[in-house]
Amino acid sequence: GIGGAMILNGRLHRGKHRLGGEFGYMLLSEPAETLGNWSLLASTGSLVRSVQARTSSQDWDGKKIYEAAAAGDETCQAAIEQMNRNLAKGLLNIQYLFDPDVISLGGSISQNPDFIQGVKKAVGNFVDTYEEYTVAPVIQACTYHADANLYGALVNWLQEENQW
Repeated sequence: GIGGAMILNGRLHRGKHRLGGEFGYMLLSEPAETLGNWSLLASTGSLVRSVQARTSSQDWDGKKIYEAAAAGDETCQAAIEQMNRNLAKGLLNIQYLFDPDVISLGGSISQNPDFIQGVKKAVGNFVDTYEEYTVAPVIQACTYHADANLYGALVNWLQEENQW
C-alpha cells in the first residue's frame, strides 16, 4: 500500500478523525467493483500484481521487476510506466492540495534511483501536457528509505511524550 504523513510546522498532522496523511485512500479512478484508490493502483504491491497477472510466474517483487525491465522485459517496463503514472496523479493531488516544499518517497523501492527518476518523469509529463499544472512537486527519496516509517513513528512518539 501507500502510507503517508503530513508534517505541519514540524509536527505530525493527524486531523479530526486521525486520518490526516492517509494518502493511500485518495481516489484515482471511479470505483467499480473494486475501489480505485492510490494504494491499490500505485504501490509496489500493485506493480507486482500487475506483472503477475501478465506472466505465468508468481515469483516477482519490485527489485526483480526493475531488473527485468532494465534487461528489456516489455511487460515489466509497461507495469512500471503504469505505476509511475498512477503515482504521478496522487503526487499532483498532494501538490495542489497542500503545496508542500518537498514530497519524499520512502520504502525499499525508494533506494532505486530509476524509481525516483521514473516518478519525476511521469509527473513532468502531466505538467507538460496539461496547462492547468503550473508547478511540479519537488520529489526526492526519503533519507531513511525503507525505515522512514520507523523513524517517523519514533519522532511522533517523542513529540507526544514531550521529549522533542
